Amino acid sequence: DLGRKVRVAPERMKRILATQTDTCTIEGCSIPASWCNAHHIYHWAAGGETTIENLVLLCRRHHTMIHNDKTFMHKASMQINKHKNQHQLPNKKPTQIIRA
Repeated sequence: DLGRKVRVAPERMKRILATQTDTCTIEGCSIPASWCNAHHIYHWAAGGETTIENLVLLCRRHHTMIHNDKTFMHKASMQINKHKNQHQLPNKKPTQIIRA
């Protein structure tokens, strides 16, 4: 975990995230995880950290939509919460989506 030191998740963190999902985290999306970007659940600019618990893989389309479309962001946040809580590390609190 890199905390606040780095904004962009390095490739090794993306590989760890790819063990949690084969595709984009958004339900029904078939874009392979290897083509996806790491997205901060709690936005980095608002104090979010670059940690596995605060990252999910999103394809370019869904990554853009989650940042630009509030209706989509609300629907996606429920899916992301569910996904992260299914794949949380032991002794970690469940993830909550916080929008900056």
